Amino acid sequence: MDEKPLVINSLIKGDQVHGYYVEALPRPGVLWKILDVFRKYNVNVLSINFSPTPSPEKPGLIFIVAEAKGLKDVEERLMKDVEEVEEVVSIEREEAKPLGLLIDQYHFPIVNGLGLRCLLTDEKAYEASLKLVKEHLGSPGLALLYHEGRAIGLGYARLLKELGVEDLKDLVTICLAYAKSHGAFKGELIEYNFNPATNKGRLVLRIYDLWECETAKRSGVREPSSHKTRGMIAGLIEGFVGKRASVKEDKCIAKGDKYCQFTVEI
Repeated sequence: MDEKPLVINSLIKGDQVHGYYVEALPRPGVLWKILDVFRKYNVNVLSINFSPTPSPEKPGLIFIVAEAKGLKDVEERLMKDVEEVEEVVSIEREEAKPLGLLIDQYHFPIVNGLGLRCLLTDEKAYEASLKLVKEHLGSPGLALLYHEGRAIGLGYARLLKELGVEDLKDLVTICLAYAKSHGAFKGELIEYNFNPATNKGRLVLRIYDLWECETAKRSGVREPSSHKTRGMIAGLIEGFVGKRASVKEDKCIAKGDKYCQFTVEI
């Protein structure tokens, strides 16, 4: 199956779309019943966001984004029909904010499947932050990015150990999948040679579309630029095996390579 972007509907232009918050009890078929109302009125649903419910007796929150086309004359009836679905507790329309922006106001905080709070920002904010660090702090600023990343990696190593991960290869595989699911990069482990008895080894990770290096490339940087990611890899490995690891970025898209590649020596 081909990869496709995941649109987080927290901020979109609202002149062509409408947003609806639906509170409903988690029952088999309830989503089908709700969406069937939109089908009945020939309204195209563009996306759906869910909030998990801690109990079958407590309603969950669904945020539905639909095309505005065709809604003008039927919206009131559509909302009434949705509200009449047996499991539905309520339905509200999200009004567009100034400049026609549709902004999700009820899904807060954003959490992952472990209940950990996630903070979302876009690449422009990251770009401004990284540019500021490099321009005003120079080499010490790049070192700061590395150690910030290393601290994050150490934290993930502790978390995954607590979850029961015991194998280094499993740890790296999980973290690569996690990074992709959070939009940081796509990666693969192309070389794995680690001996638990001696606690020594060598790993090679190949990473595509790394946000940090894409940002550097757009800013005119033409050298290896994944300081924070390199630190995260180091912290992840070090936190898991209990000894220092050397991480070198051998290839980087910022300097013209097709992908970024990291060699880890333990």
